[in-house]
Amino acid sequence: MKGFFVGMMRIDRRWIFLAMALVVAGSLLSDIAFPRLEISPDVRRAYDLIDGLPSGSTVLFSWDYDPGSQPELYPLSAAMLRHALRRDLRIVMMGHWVTGVPLIEKQIAEVVRREFPDKRYGSDYVNLGYKSGQNVLVITMAKSIRDAFPADYYQTPLDSLPLMARCRTLRDARAVVSFSAGDPGLIMWIQFAWQRFHIPVTGGCTAVSAPEFSAYLQSGQLHGLMGGMRGAAEYETLVGVRGSASVGMTAQSLAHALIVVFILIGNVAYFAAGRGKEER
Repeated sequence: MKGFFVGMMRIDRRWIFLAMALVVAGSLLSDIAFPRLEISPDVRRAYDLIDGLPSGSTVLFSWDYDPGSQPELYPLSAAMLRHALRRDLRIVMMGHWVTGVPLIEKQIAEVVRREFPDKRYGSDYVNLGYKSGQNVLVITMAKSIRDAFPADYYQTPLDSLPLMARCRTLRDARAVVSFSAGDPGLIMWIQFAWQRFHIPVTGGCTAVSAPEFSAYLQSGQLHGLMGGMRGAAEYETLVGVRGSASVGMTAQSLAHALIVVFILIGNVAYFAAGRGKEER
């Protein structure tokens, strides 16, 4: 038995890498479903905010991230976009990051046009694109969206879009949703959209930056938050769609479980092989 543990101590680390690759790839390819995720109160608050808006209400979605944060924030934006469209909300899209504009177009193609072909551009959703200015831009939009964006992303005058005839200022939006990987992002929307104009703000962020929003959640300045892939998976659960975040959480959980198993095996082998006794 001791020889077995000595052999485990000498195992080539490449076998460990291979086992990890097989577990992750196997879970992604087989689409293994774990038991239903427990929904956190912060995710529930964000869901309830969107779910409680009357049909036909206007919501502003802001893509404030780049492709580097896409694995965490893209599934979340897709889930919230599906939810808003199911609720028959009108969506004004924009981004404070120029790198977020292609992601808006990707989301329109993969979610809006593919899953909601009856939704019409200009009446049900509008893409304003990117404009620099950050907080100054938000203040300008609160006075007149046309002053900030004379035309949409496709250079169509806003006056020719029925949705923008009803949404003339930021104050006409019932909520702001920001998918944020940094600044400008959620904090800026909280400081200006909520603090100055009392427009409810919610959204999601990368997992590493989620703790910094705790104070805003506790004070009620932020109406819910989805942090990282876990938050996106919880929102997918509420929406009833098993998307890429749910699949990714399964692979991540199995990978973590395998790491724990390897740690346990390593420690058992270490002491069973007599190494701990020799060192003492």
